[in-house]
Amino acid sequence: MFALAHQRVDGKDKRFALQFYGTQGFAALPILLYMVIAAVISIGIRYYGMEALIFASVIGLLAGFFLCRNKLEYWASCVRGLTQFGNANLIFIFIIIAVAFLITLFANMASWSFGVNFVADYAAKNQNMPKVFAHENPKTAMPTGAAVVNGIVATAVLLIQLIPNEAISNGLFWTLFATSVVFLLLTYIPMFPAFIKLRKVDANRPRVYRFPFQGTAMKVILAIPVIELVLAIVATLVPFSAEEVADKVPMIAIFIVFLLMGEVVRIVSARGRKEEFKGLTPAMAAERLAEEAAGEPDSLEPVDPAQVEQILAADDGKSEKIL
Repeated sequence: MFALAHQRVDGKDKRFALQFYGTQGFAALPILLYMVIAAVISIGIRYYGMEALIFASVIGLLAGFFLCRNKLEYWASCVRGLTQFGNANLIFIFIIIAVAFLITLFANMASWSFGVNFVADYAAKNQNMPKVFAHENPKTAMPTGAAVVNGIVATAVLLIQLIPNEAISNGLFWTLFATSVVFLLLTYIPMFPAFIKLRKVDANRPRVYRFPFQGTAMKVILAIPVIELVLAIVATLVPFSAEEVADKVPMIAIFIVFLLMGEVVRIVSARGRKEEFKGLTPAMAAERLAEEAAGEPDSLEPVDPAQVEQILAADDGKSEKIL
């Protein structure tokens, strides 16, 4: 299966040898790895589930892929090997892999959406977004308002595909999709300056993991992902050739329109706000630690009462790096 591949030439199947780096003996590596890994898991670890066979087969196939010179033909031979001779067992394994991938994809989408919805909920409570985003379930305190709005917008975008016009159903949909990627990248940029600020105003909070760098080294390391994000946004939006103008100019227009709409929504939502929340301060951070010390400490971030007293005793509310 792995030593020979098929190729359609003049309407006929022609066999040719797959070329591997080093030696052609690597053609047998996928099968050998599958057998060895499956045996180690089943005999050594005593795990007999289907997951072990899936894991062994994936590792074997990937190993053969990286060692094969003509990679496209390698995958073609894999597909032909799975569909030839009625090999339903291997096809069933790949179906399971696909289903498992979809389950993990939906789980990732759900968990990511919860995080985004909580941010929208917090922003609405501080009158930076419409009040509908601040609606929460009275029993679970989950941000149902943001979830419903998110679902409505996502459904509306998907319904564009039903418009019987190829330029709209296909072109507009993928333009909106690409523009949403730009906004996604844009939202990650403020995270790194926010981290630097938290290091200053809430440096004494006990954490499971602590960033090992400080001062200039910390700023340089945090600047690297920011620069990469900016370059990714520029590469996505800016047309670098005449062929890209037709695709990227609509993206730029949509990006500017939605950016201005967001600012209008923020300004309108802020009407009647008596005080603007400008972020966490050292005094607020110390107060929160004191409240956590008075109640039940978090299992992942245990609070030391002595440490809280030192924070509260800091001069002029300035936090001192105790950790």
